[in-house]
Parts: sequence; C-alpha cells; structure tokens
Amino acid sequence: MKKKTITINNNLDKLTQSILEVVNSKKRNIILIGGLSRSGKSYIAKEVSNELNNKGYQNIIINLDWWLISVDERKPDSNVLDRYEVDKIEHSIIHLIQGKTVFHPVYDQIKRRRIKEKCDEFIQIKKEIIIIEGIIALAIPNLLKMACLKIYVDISEELRLKRLSEFYLEYKKITVHEFDKLLNDRNLEEVPFIKKKKDNANVVFYNK
Repeated sequence: MKKKTITINNNLDKLTQSILEVVNSKKRNIILIGGLSRSGKSYIAKEVSNELNNKGYQNIIINLDWWLISVDERKPDSNVLDRYEVDKIEHSIIHLIQGKTVFHPVYDQIKRRRIKEKCDEFIQIKKEIIIIEGIIALAIPNLLKMACLKIYVDISEELRLKRLSEFYLEYKKITVHEFDKLLNDRNLEEVPFIKKKKDNANVVFYNK
C-alpha cells in the first residue's frame, strides 16, 4: 500500500499542527526535517520549535551539521553521507533518547572545518519532542525507524540557487570559480540523492 504523504504550502501553523497530531506525550518524539542545502530547514525548525514552545510542548533542535567532517579530511570521491559521521549521529541520538548526556562536535561553516570534538556544554533530552534537521535527515535508516514524522522541505530551484549564491559568494566569500565547481559537484551527486529522499517523507513542506 502506498504511503500517505501530505503537502503543506508555506503554512507553519499547519506544519505544527501536523506534528502535534502524531506526538505521544508519554515518550520522546523524534521529528526529522530534511531537504536540499539552503531550502530553509534550519529556519523552519526554529519557527516550529517556537510554535511548539508557545503551545506548551518542550522541544530541542539537533543540527546534523554538527557531525560534518572537515573538508580537508574528506575523501576525494566521498558522497554526501560520507561527509558526515553517520555512526556517531545514530549513537548520539540513541544516547539522548536513553537520557544520557551528549557532547556533540562543533563545525565551523565558514572554515568548513571541525573546530572542536566536543562542545563546551552537553545536551541532555528531558523534553517531549526532538527536532532533527539536516540535509541527510531523511537518508539515515535508523533515524527513519525512530521518527514519528518525517518532513521534506521543498523549494523552487530559482530561490534555492539565489540563497546558495548569497551564502557562498556574499557570506562565505568564496570565489566565483569555487562556487561554480561546488554547484557542479553537488548537482552531480548530492542534489539527486537528497531529492530521492523526498519519498521517505510523511509531509512535504513547500517553502517560499
């Protein structure tokens, strides 16, 4: 039987309601938010988190980019999953669900390098809802099994490219040549891989 997927057009209130419909107040709930780079995952996670807090539902956001491997330590032929410490992501989430403390790594987006193996302050889940966001959130089988809701954030290609350009050329200050190479590399492997993970979602949220 085909899995039922609902579509939400840029309505955060409706997205929050969809989350509350599947939340079990007696356990820690995992919500996954995946999608392409610069699609708005982090923004949506923060907005949903605020809405949940306003409604009295405690929650915490886990950013999968914490476990990115430094750019100079990646293999030349690495794929998108290879760029993350997937095993450590899984172990950390399991530990959090078990009530254990976790010191996640610290990754510098500008330098594209890990600057600390452990953050200064540990995280420990004493909350009802765990929001996990990142481009590979819908690509890790064990996370998919644990999640009560899986959200794919979609966006127009025109807007995505505009955001990528602003982020890399204006914010990160890389050269046009470096940007063109980055886009080409991602379009060859990362983009088609992540787009296929839309099939794993219960909810497709169109961000505008």
